[in-house]
Amino acid sequence: MSKPIDKQQKYTDIFSEIDAAFKTMKALRPISDSALRRYREESDILSSFHSNAIEGNTFTYDETRLLIKDGVTATARSMREHNDILGHSRAYWSLYESLKVNAPPNEKFVLDIHAKVLQGDDYAGRYRDAQVYIGDAVSIKYTAPSADKVPKLLSEYTAKLIEEIPKSVAGIRGTSNPDWPKLFGALAAHHIDFERIHPFFDGNGRTGRLLLNYELLQMGLPPLNITMSDRARYNAAFSSHDAKVKYSSRPGSQYEAMAKLFAECELRSVQGWLKMFASYAESGKHEAAVELAKKYGFGEKAAADASKRAAQANKAQSDKAAAPDKAAKPAKSVTTVKVSIKSNKGDQK
Repeated sequence: MSKPIDKQQKYTDIFSEIDAAFKTMKALRPISDSALRRYREESDILSSFHSNAIEGNTFTYDETRLLIKDGVTATARSMREHNDILGHSRAYWSLYESLKVNAPPNEKFVLDIHAKVLQGDDYAGRYRDAQVYIGDAVSIKYTAPSADKVPKLLSEYTAKLIEEIPKSVAGIRGTSNPDWPKLFGALAAHHIDFERIHPFFDGNGRTGRLLLNYELLQMGLPPLNITMSDRARYNAAFSSHDAKVKYSSRPGSQYEAMAKLFAECELRSVQGWLKMFASYAESGKHEAAVELAKKYGFGEKAAADASKRAAQANKAQSDKAAAPDKAAKPAKSVTTVKVSIKSNKGDQK
């Protein structure tokens, strides 16, 4: 029998890294609206690409970027794939609109997300009305609940989300020592439980991953991405769940394979967030930028330069506070620490 996730060194290290990154993120906030907008635009492209790709969409990353940013579609791709990219992008941006008003993830919320994801489909925003199976004609891996049970199951599911998510938010944002294993266990449980209801004919995976990211956003964490290289593990985590429901006696073990994957994906996301905003340090936040320079290996000289500029900025602020009558005189002061970062495509966005 494998050890619980919180007893495995690899994942305790990952949780420690996420915790340190999250604390640095909080130190760097607030971020300007324009900087956040750029981050969300890049995150939208990345999310729309990966979430569709693992479902079989053949758009490349560059084609996804061109379509979302410039409205230029790839002539070799189908209209269905084109609509899937744009539908996911619309649904992604709606998460931030929902976040502004703290919209509860109720049944209507789920149906609205699905309607955007499957824009143009006859069943967009509608429950399935027939039986579905996961697998193929040779091997059925999972039989979803019958269609007549779906409305009640989803109503119960969203009621559970509405009850549990505020507790997770309080457990992450309301304490200096979050219980990360518990959080990722809850995220995994919510995601798998939704996918096992399988309320729609199509779009269950994309809708479920958007719901997952809405939870993360509510906690102040960046959205995560399941990439093509993660797809085999992602699918295996569902199979692990189904097997452990039958054979494992340890509570929560059925969700651990997914929780581990989510933790690894979220670590990539918080590191990507920090790399994007490492040069964004407002007055009074210079020390945080110095630590980022050291942590992400920008080199000793870069870290030393950042430290020197931080000291100059702090001295300028102290001098100004000590001699307010000289404030009108021209003075050289440093108000922003800039650290050079090379950003790459993919999960560094």
